[in-house]
Amino acid sequence: MTTIDSRLFLACVPTAHVRDDVAERARAVLGSSLERVYAAEDLHLTLVFLGHVDAERAQLVEAGMARAFGDAAPISLRVGGTGSFATAGREHALWAGFELGVEANARLLDLVARGRQLAAESGIALAARDAAQPFVPHLTLARPRPSEVAPRDFARLAFDLDWLADEVVLCASVGAGRPGGRYPVRARVRLCGS
Repeated sequence: MTTIDSRLFLACVPTAHVRDDVAERARAVLGSSLERVYAAEDLHLTLVFLGHVDAERAQLVEAGMARAFGDAAPISLRVGGTGSFATAGREHALWAGFELGVEANARLLDLVARGRQLAAESGIALAARDAAQPFVPHLTLARPRPSEVAPRDFARLAFDLDWLADEVVLCASVGAGRPGGRYPVRARVRLCGS
C-alpha cells in the first residue's frame, strides 16, 4: 500500500461569502499581531480528523461518503463569537465558534458520528485523543506561535453570519502556500435528507 503524504479530514465548508467576511474581520484584528492567520479559502468546520491515511483506505472513505452522509439533513448554522484552545497558558488555536440550537447541535453530532463510523468501516483507527475529546464546532482563524498572544479585541469579535451546511467534504491537509490553499477538497457529498 502506498501512503499519501497528507493528512485527511471530513468537514463542512462555509459559503464563500461567510468565509470572506470572517477572514476579513479576523485579519483586521489579528493581522498585525500574529504571523499565521488563515486565509478565507482555508476556513472549514472539521467533523472528523482522519490523520495519515494510505491510498487504499482513502479510496474506501471516498467511495463510502454518499452512503454515510447522503441521507443526512442540511444544517442551518450561525457563526457567532470567538474562542481559543490553550494548554499550559498558551493559545495554540484561535477560532470563530457557532451559536447552535438544539436541532443544529444534534445534526452536527450526527455528522460526526457518521464520519467516525465511516472511518471505522474504512479501517482507519482514529487517534485516541481525537475520539475522546468533546466535539467543539469551530472555524480555526489563526495558530499563534509561542511568543504571540491574541489582542484583546479578538475576544470581542462577533460575526453573526448564517450559512447552510449542505455538504460534507473530504479534505487533505497539505500545508500553507500551496495553490488551492492548504486544504484541497478530494471528494464531496451533498446532504439530501430532511
